[in-house]
Amino acid sequence: MSAEERDAPLRKAQKEQFEHVEKLLREATSDVELWNVLENEVFSVIRRLNLDAPQFFAGQEDEATKKEEEKEEEEEEEEEGNPEEDSESFSEFQIIGPNYPSFMLIAMRQLRVDFPGSTLALALLPAIKSLGRGSYALGASTELYNELLAMAWLTYSDFQGIDDLLQEMENGGIDFDTNTLDLLDSIKKNALDAKSGRLGDGASAVLEMDRFKRGIRRLQRWRDEIRMRMETEAIRQAKGYEVQL
Repeated sequence: MSAEERDAPLRKAQKEQFEHVEKLLREATSDVELWNVLENEVFSVIRRLNLDAPQFFAGQEDEATKKEEEKEEEEEEEEEGNPEEDSESFSEFQIIGPNYPSFMLIAMRQLRVDFPGSTLALALLPAIKSLGRGSYALGASTELYNELLAMAWLTYSDFQGIDDLLQEMENGGIDFDTNTLDLLDSIKKNALDAKSGRLGDGASAVLEMDRFKRGIRRLQRWRDEIRMRMETEAIRQAKGYEVQL
């Protein structure tokens, strides 16, 4: 049996869970209903897994060892011409692990787009963090932070919030990507348009305030730093490719 065939039942279980939860999220008619779906279908599972428990990852290693032993036994049985029926069973972690960040991203986008007045979008990242470092490492993603950055500007015009989110990405080891850079470029352009008066005198007056001037300067520093890192990484990868050739 090939590795792809062995992994097929797990991928099927992951896909079934994803489609089930995604359907419930899409069908939510209010932000509270959507949050209840997250609590019942996602957060409760992560809470039950207790990812920060010292024995958790040791247990996962034991499970992996057990699966490897079962695979070897299965291969021996096949060689002997006595294959047994597939009785794969998977842990909750194996199933929800790859789906968790996707669920968070779907929920964030839906809260932003379908329920723009909801404050629950601001509660999503704290909810992930409240479940522990393992939850944050598993559930927080670059895409999720990009959504939060967009919301911080489009909904609140909050330079300090943007700065805090970028610093949090830096501290948490969350990678910046081209979408992060594009967002910062768009925010800067929008802010400069407002400052020049193209968005009205009121917006121009607000952008002349010292705190907004400081915000634009911080935004520019982040933009320059992220661009430099991405260019450095692109050069490193190109050199690695040349070595392989």
